[in-house]
Amino acid sequence: MFKGERKQDTNRKGRRFSRIRALAALMAVIMLLVQIVGAMPCERVSAEGDAADLRIVFTTDLHGQTTDVDYSKGVLFAKGGLTKAATLIKNARNEVPEGNTLLFDLGDVMYDYTTDYIYETDESATQPIYTAMSKLNYDAIILGNHDYEYTLPYIQKQYESSGLKDKVIASNITDAVTGKHVFHENKIIEKTLKTSNGQSVTIKVGVIGESIPTLSKKRCDYTGVLNGEDMVANVRKETKILKDAGADVVVVLAHSGVGSENPALMDENVGYALTQIDGVDAVLCGHKHSYFCADGSTKYDKYPGVDKETGLVNGKNLVMVANSGQGIGVIDLGISGDKTIVSRKSDIRKVKTNTAIDPDIEACMEKWGNVFAGIPSKA
Repeated sequence: MFKGERKQDTNRKGRRFSRIRALAALMAVIMLLVQIVGAMPCERVSAEGDAADLRIVFTTDLHGQTTDVDYSKGVLFAKGGLTKAATLIKNARNEVPEGNTLLFDLGDVMYDYTTDYIYETDESATQPIYTAMSKLNYDAIILGNHDYEYTLPYIQKQYESSGLKDKVIASNITDAVTGKHVFHENKIIEKTLKTSNGQSVTIKVGVIGESIPTLSKKRCDYTGVLNGEDMVANVRKETKILKDAGADVVVVLAHSGVGSENPALMDENVGYALTQIDGVDAVLCGHKHSYFCADGSTKYDKYPGVDKETGLVNGKNLVMVANSGQGIGVIDLGISGDKTIVSRKSDIRKVKTNTAIDPDIEACMEKWGNVFAGIPSKA
């Protein structure tokens, strides 16, 4: 090889080695950046990225059924009771990132053999069912028609002594004299949700609580004491209030059944009609002691807008759960980075005979359970 050729070859090799060194340096910089980004705090969810799961769990119509014992008959109530429903609640919470769950109750917490006996025997005693609920850390609760049968002063004392006072919402019930709400009119709960990838999004959840507007007269007459407003009309009003206050999601807790397609004024079953209100995102129902989840198993599945494939009603989540802790309702809303709902799912989880008992909840009934054990059953 001539001298000129050797020189050209040497130059080419030098340029090649320079490019290799430059590429290696670039790769080192990229790897360093990857390490730095990996060590940075979690980014917020992008509008198109990984959605955060807002899980809504609820009970309804517990009717004093703290344990899996029917004290009126002296027999086991093996497929119900808050002691077992609590296990389902805790399992549902554990399936999503910590802090992503809201827990609600839809009323008729009282009205059974045990709550009546305690009310008539010792009005100063806190009902075990309320003590048990306080241990589960409910985010909001409402009243059912039967709760009002225990008189307003008694109800207020129960909430005070159990620590649930600040959780109570009664959007459509007001003082007949002052026009003011006796309990919270509504609530906005701010939640910072985590995605499976560790990203976060903070949203405001507006909560409305509806009771049957015609109040019970069993133990007291609320005429001139409390007024009830039509639930559909009230939800329309409260939804606007919450949206104007910045709520990203609006959830209705309704002590009400699914009802008809066009309920009458002051009707007690209006769940379907509530899904037709703009701004409402999810409707939670009870009162009827039965289940509904748009799965084709009820007469309501024939209504317009009921989609048995998605489990949605008029594009909204509508779930109704049975009584006495026999099951829980579970709604999942996928929330994007721009705080919109990008996915929906509804589910009902039922207590089984072999569902584990929560010992902390069972302990709430220990004192009164011993009392009831010494009373002849009504079987």
